[in-house]
Amino acid sequence: MKSAWLAWIVLAGWATAPGAAALEASPENTAPVNVLLEGVQAVLDGVDDYAPPAQPEVPPDAIFLDVQRCVAVAVERNAQVLAAAEAVKAAEARTGQAASQRLPQLKTQAAYSYISGLDREVEIKGPLSWLIDANDIGPSAHSITAEVRAEQVLYAGGRIQAAIRASRHLAQSEAWKREARLDQIEFEAKQGFYDALLAKALVEVARDSVATFEQHKADVAQMLEVGLVSRFELLRAETELGARQSDLVSAQSAAQIALLNLLRILAMPQNTPVELGGTLDWTPPEDTLEALIDEALACRAELHALDMGIAAARNNLDARKGGYKPSAAATAGYKYIEGGGSIAADGFIVGVGVEWDIYAGGRRRHERLEARAQLTQLEREREDVARLVEMDVRQAHLRVQEAIAKIRREKGTVALAEEGLRLAQLRFQEGVGTQTETLDADLALRLARTTLAQALRDYAVAVAALDKAAGRRWTPRETSDTARRNCPSCRIWGRP
Repeated sequence: MKSAWLAWIVLAGWATAPGAAALEASPENTAPVNVLLEGVQAVLDGVDDYAPPAQPEVPPDAIFLDVQRCVAVAVERNAQVLAAAEAVKAAEARTGQAASQRLPQLKTQAAYSYISGLDREVEIKGPLSWLIDANDIGPSAHSITAEVRAEQVLYAGGRIQAAIRASRHLAQSEAWKREARLDQIEFEAKQGFYDALLAKALVEVARDSVATFEQHKADVAQMLEVGLVSRFELLRAETELGARQSDLVSAQSAAQIALLNLLRILAMPQNTPVELGGTLDWTPPEDTLEALIDEALACRAELHALDMGIAAARNNLDARKGGYKPSAAATAGYKYIEGGGSIAADGFIVGVGVEWDIYAGGRRRHERLEARAQLTQLEREREDVARLVEMDVRQAHLRVQEAIAKIRREKGTVALAEEGLRLAQLRFQEGVGTQTETLDADLALRLARTTLAQALRDYAVAVAALDKAAGRRWTPRETSDTARRNCPSCRIWGRP
């Protein structure tokens, strides 16, 4: 009975709660309202008076960045580069760990023990019992042991030397992986710089379009006063001007986003004031395609990293084969025992031992098969990466040719569009042209300038991609000698 009353109380409290009314069904005579179509007058009125925040001016102490500076900062500060450098240090430390196995190992240990059963007196019977002390024969209940021992591996079937060589090759592989990461970061810095420049150029194009339509609106307003056009033409000019102003805001937002991405690549704070500048150099590929492919196959860091990995896998296979051979080690040390009795005397210990695993249940055979499979896998990966490198060079070369052709085409298109807009504005001012002609001419010029800026950006990025594909880099780097001494064809391609 009490539980029924409690249930009624809970239901009554829920029904009177503020949130309960929100869950009630709407009246049948109330039609559904779409908040994006009805009741939006406040928003429509608000946008007319809203002015976007003014873009901050570039402070005088802003950092000047050109493409060379961006590359230098990126390869020095990017977090991925720093992480790759730590990976190289870890690999070099593993080389030291492998080399330590062939050096003498010095160990020491001490122990204290107590055996309760040895507290009882031991009685020795016989005619010579008076000559023997029981404490001298057996250990005492309390004993202390201290030992210092040096061990030296004399022969291990070549396993230690193979492990050292494998670790060195792995360290070289990590160094080349770091080079590959540096090449990628260098390309990303170039691409991010030109993306930011393109976004900045599109802002200028949008700003010029706004200025053109502001002048066009003023011309239409003046012509309306003298009765040459209707008010509809003025309303249309105002609408087109609003569209251009909206495009300008969008272009400014895109420019800010591109700049933030560039600062991320450079590992610089997102609020760092920077000013982008420099010149776009004319650096078309002068080498033949086959020469570029040969250079890439000789210099690409990814291929060098795989070569070092293959060498390490071969040494790992040799180490597994060494498991079939015996091993020998020498030991020398001193052992001190207190309370051990005459049967556990202390003193110097010198010994030489030989160990040979005759049969290990097939473990060594399967380890050797695993090492051989890993070697074959790396060799197949190397073949595939070489094909990818060749395709990368060919694609980048085609992109450069395509960008050059696009620049050649768009250069003439811009000149034609500029002349078309000038003539359209002149015809409209003289009263023989229409507003539609002026709008179409401005749109054509804006599109032509945008396409030309995009083509110039594509050209710069394509040249950067071709440099990366061929294994070229702009900045000298503090790469370990193990990664550089085997590649005399790797060069630094600095830009003026």
